[in-house]
Amino acid sequence: MGGSPRRWITVLAAMGVVAVSAGGPASRPAAGAGPASRPAATNLQLLMGADADFPPRDGQRALSASPVFAVTGGPLELDVSRSGGVVSVRQDGVILPVHPKSVVQGFPRYFEWKLVRADGSVAASAAVDACPMPGTVFSLTAWGFLGPVNLDPANPRTPAVFPYPQECGDPLTTRARWGFPSGWGVQMHIQVPDATPPGSYVLEATVNPGGAIRESTRADDHIRMPVEVLDLTAGLRAGQVAAGRAGTATPSPVGARASAAVTGAGGQADLPDLVPLPSENIAARHQENGDFLRFNSTVANLGRGPLRLAGFRSDLTSPQMAAYQLLFHGGAEVSRRSAGTLVYDPEHLHWHFDHLADYRLVDAEGAAVASSGKIGFCMADVHQIDASLPGFATPDFVGFGDCGSLPSRSVQESLDVGWGDEYDQVKPGQELDISSVPNGTYRIQITADPEHKLLETTRDNNVSYRTVVIGGVPGARTVTAPPVDGVDTEAAWAALHLPF
Repeated sequence: MGGSPRRWITVLAAMGVVAVSAGGPASRPAAGAGPASRPAATNLQLLMGADADFPPRDGQRALSASPVFAVTGGPLELDVSRSGGVVSVRQDGVILPVHPKSVVQGFPRYFEWKLVRADGSVAASAAVDACPMPGTVFSLTAWGFLGPVNLDPANPRTPAVFPYPQECGDPLTTRARWGFPSGWGVQMHIQVPDATPPGSYVLEATVNPGGAIRESTRADDHIRMPVEVLDLTAGLRAGQVAAGRAGTATPSPVGARASAAVTGAGGQADLPDLVPLPSENIAARHQENGDFLRFNSTVANLGRGPLRLAGFRSDLTSPQMAAYQLLFHGGAEVSRRSAGTLVYDPEHLHWHFDHLADYRLVDAEGAAVASSGKIGFCMADVHQIDASLPGFATPDFVGFGDCGSLPSRSVQESLDVGWGDEYDQVKPGQELDISSVPNGTYRIQITADPEHKLLETTRDNNVSYRTVVIGGVPGARTVTAPPVDGVDTEAAWAALHLPF
């Protein structure tokens, strides 16, 4: 993915989860609520948090403190699958009595909160859909600035590293793993409405309020804690900067190999398979130079092996690196082959694999009425797309840590099995010009690796299409997109409140 969104997502990669929907006061359900099946070994809990809590997006209000979500006993592990427009969640093989609106929106009503005035009335409240782990790239309203923190590192049963993908998935994901390890915790984030008057309140918060997630006890799912609503427009008091931000995990780029030698083809390679998903988050935007169609594009690797690219240069004044595709079998590298070039993008400040995809708007006959030209990607694991594939694993880092910088002598970029790399159409040159395109029905065509630079299992699935209906008048064009595979991707993205 290229452009400012990449840098934005890198900053937010330690943040979290999904959309807040307005609702009535959150109430604590009876302890016996939920499925009648045997309890699970895991236990969810909310703890008192002392760090100031500031919204990651624009807003005028924040809380002086916020709760910490933690897991004890066994880990929380959820298996999420999508068939058509229906999303199902299993825990220990048991289908839970919920159906998420989409994979990217997370577990329905996972977290509820309300701010209570001194007279007992409710000043603000919300119910939050969330996938239960921090770090979700495009979901910013439930977890706070902190990444996950090991709360019990001296316990040998506590995992030394966070073992689950810190990412929910894409609306078109077919299989995902959601989880949170025992012994770890994360600071929650409460998105306080701007209309809430500053002052003293009691925060009442509940995790798993409907009891849909099976746990050993629900006695500590609820917390009441005194808080102050702060007015960010009036400036912050000394000491209210969240000292806990120092706990945010900082990704370390994977060191590239120093040798550019290409070995002979020895051994049978487990090849990647690039599959572009149909475009999502589609919008028409007017700019000074015309009307443009913008959308998200995700290229997934659904093959048997990872896609690894290594780039090398000896001349540090050159804006290009020679690129090589690294081929693996059973996890061991068996050969390398030339794969074009990596180019340095001075606007995005990192290295792109040149011409990984291109985009076209085609009519009913397949003729192009608008095209993007070459699109380069800095490849990275952004969304888990199919966690059921053999070889799927949790990467060390979800996001963009291996894209290099201006002084880099070498770069190594990756797209692992079952993961997808998303590219946001938000900058000039990364969109389709529809200024002279007549109203009507078209298809957005995405082609992965159009110049056949990469070796993969098949090229039969390197093209995807998404139907769009363009309307409106010049300067105020409109676009609608019917659901794809039973999924209303546009509604899913709109629920995250992330407009272009």
